[in-house]
Amino acid sequence: MTNRTALAGGQVVAARYELTRPLAAGHDGATWLARDTHADCDVVLRFRAGGDVAGERIRAVVDHATLLAPIATHDAGDESFDVFEYLPGGEIGRLRGRPWTLIARRLLPVIEALSQLHAAGWVHGDLKSANVLLDGDGLPRLVDLGSARRIGSTQPAGASPYSTSPERLDGAAAAVADDIYALGVLFYELVSGHPPFYPDVTPARVHDEIPPPVAGRPDPPEAFRALVARCLAKRPADRPVSMRVVHEELHLLLETAPGDTASIVAPGVATWQPRPPADALPEQTQWHRTRGAAPSAKALRSEGFRRGLLVGALGWRLRRPASPSSSCRVSSARNRQHRDLQRLPWPRRRLRSRSRISNASRH
Repeated sequence: MTNRTALAGGQVVAARYELTRPLAAGHDGATWLARDTHADCDVVLRFRAGGDVAGERIRAVVDHATLLAPIATHDAGDESFDVFEYLPGGEIGRLRGRPWTLIARRLLPVIEALSQLHAAGWVHGDLKSANVLLDGDGLPRLVDLGSARRIGSTQPAGASPYSTSPERLDGAAAAVADDIYALGVLFYELVSGHPPFYPDVTPARVHDEIPPPVAGRPDPPEAFRALVARCLAKRPADRPVSMRVVHEELHLLLETAPGDTASIVAPGVATWQPRPPADALPEQTQWHRTRGAAPSAKALRSEGFRRGLLVGALGWRLRRPASPSSSCRVSSARNRQHRDLQRLPWPRRRLRSRSRISNASRH
């Protein structure tokens, strides 16, 4: 097991990866941005703590493009870590304050991945904005499978106090309802600009207080507010029974939403700030709403163009023998090709081949 306290910027591990800066540290390991000196690309190293095998077991039974899988694993002597592709989009928290439709579309693949995770007998256990990252195309990737627990496990999860369900705070066994509660918190945070009970979260508030309805600009419809409120229900029995149910309801809401506001930010939304109670503690910067401009229609269209180039490049590359130095580029292109399918709602996947033929004929 790697001594996390001995890690430092500029240090080279496994005679290949030069550490740049720490990204996160938790109960189950440490994460560093590093430079792969062989492949000449940025990567992320996650140093595993003792007994951290949940991620390996999950990836052995769950194959979903939204679950971030390592491109390499290193186990030698005292060094034990996984190597992941670097996702330049950062945390999904950068989308705080965007319209509810954009947030919902971005989280659909995450909900689908969680559904498969639950079907395999696991719960993620620490679903939060810091554990949903965005790739270069703005598509989400779910990380930190080391926090996952078997359904029924009483092992502490060590999750954020904002996203921990009331029953889990009481020591109840891990259940699907925990991830559904955390999903409600994530929706609330991204649409409203801050999580429920911000900034003074306490077990008493989580157990007894009903947060105000989720709000944003533009305000989400009542049906969306009701779905988020059900996810945040105090009793597990009052929450949606599965992620598949949440996915289906959310997809229906998006299909019936008036107009497509997924790429539009209402005037003034970039500077609008949540207003916590007057007696609350000072607001922390990590809960600030996004100040950057929303993606333009031209930028969103270019996402599809870039993915088309990557898929074509991947097809050419697969006809040549792969070299170790190409692992970063090939892994990234392959994952994006799979994610094009995963971002489609479940009812539309059968139309994928037909859509490709139709697109080809138009061009």
